[in-house]
Amino acid sequence: MVLRRLAGKTANTAPVMMLITQFGGGKTHTLTALYHLVTAGERVGRLDEVASLLHDEGQSLPPPLPSRRMVAVIAAYADPSRLNRLMGVIRKAA
Repeated sequence: MVLRRLAGKTANTAPVMMLITQFGGGKTHTLTALYHLVTAGERVGRLDEVASLLHDEGQSLPPPLPSRRMVAVIAAYADPSRLNRLMGVIRKAA
């Protein structure tokens, strides 16, 4: 879903995603992999495992995004009453 969104395809994609798993479910690994796909996609895309995964999912590497900023927020302990303000600050900074 994220790769589709970064490629400019907005149908059935959300601008914000929440990863919910138990402890050890891979949230940090997922965010790290996404970071590397976005910032070093061409180099990472040459790895057989990455190329195979993208092919199997019918996806391609996102175009280079030098002018974009990426934000990862761990909001597990965030005050829900302040979450809208946080999202507003992120939106304004982007």
